[in-house]
Amino acid sequence: MTSTSMPTPIRAALALLLVAQAATTGSGCAAINGFSGGDDDRDAGGDGEADGGGGPNAADAGTDTACTAPDSMPAGLLVAGVAARDEDALAVFNSRDLSPPRDMYQLELWQNIAPFSGTLVPGTYVIEGTQTEYDTCGVCVMIYGDVESGDARQRYIAESGIVTIDYIDEFVIRGSITGASLVSFDPEPRGECQTYVGPTLFDAEIRPL
Repeated sequence: MTSTSMPTPIRAALALLLVAQAATTGSGCAAINGFSGGDDDRDAGGDGEADGGGGPNAADAGTDTACTAPDSMPAGLLVAGVAARDEDALAVFNSRDLSPPRDMYQLELWQNIAPFSGTLVPGTYVIEGTQTEYDTCGVCVMIYGDVESGDARQRYIAESGIVTIDYIDEFVIRGSITGASLVSFDPEPRGECQTYVGPTLFDAEIRPL
């Protein structure tokens, strides 16, 4: 049976475990075109160029919010072979920086939460509706900004995009993310910072937490 959500405290706790895993293994990920990938309390694909500023981000508008991600990020590999999994979730992640604080780009897939009615399966999944909210997404494209000591200063979630899982088994996951536009949601208010990530491939070895 498909669930519509997971209790927020449980989801947050699991996501922080994934973040901590990313923080300890992210230094082994190769940065592709200056960016690679992910982390969240539950927090990523498209087209663009990394410009490190400009555009609609609140930091550029002179507000109190300092955006941790640039307005756009280039295409590239999401991860050089790293994914973390527990009994509830799988996260494919990578880091743009080799030393903390680092920005993590992460695809989180949650079993038994729509669009999944059980285990994770291959398919094409559109980011819309419940997939744009961290409490209800089963396919969550995230950016965790300034990750250090297993925690993130800012979290982004995709409001649009397409995630394709071409293959998944106990040991490997392969697929792509395209058209991913993300907005900040933690801390609130939502949408003070935005970013766009270029078309992204992932081909990752799955490691248990």
